Amino acid sequence: MQKFEKSERDYVMAVLKLAGEPISLIASRFGVSVQHAGNIARENAWMVETRAGRAVPSGLTTRAAVVIEQALGIWPSDADKDIVESSAMTILLAEKGRRVVMADIGRWLDPEAR
Repeated sequence: MQKFEKSERDYVMAVLKLAGEPISLIASRFGVSVQHAGNIARENAWMVETRAGRAVPSGLTTRAAVVIEQALGIWPSDADKDIVESSAMTILLAEKGRRVVMADIGRWLDPEAR
């Protein structure tokens, strides 16, 4: 599983847990231990709350969308690609900004890189 796929899997696990699905079912669904599923759901609950059901552009991870919002004050859309690209350093320096997020954003900005 690639990192961006894992990121979205982790987000879905948190969504399911917050929606009341038993952690044992979540663990079984994703082929991980109950303890690991619980940790993932707990560690990613902040993203579910921050996203608040807003759409994420195709090719962008929820994690990257949240960091873009934290850094730039905008919830990203395809129309914002130029703004996001020109603000790479600001995003990288954001609280949750890091290389893996920048890689997520890079794949969104350049679909040929996928």
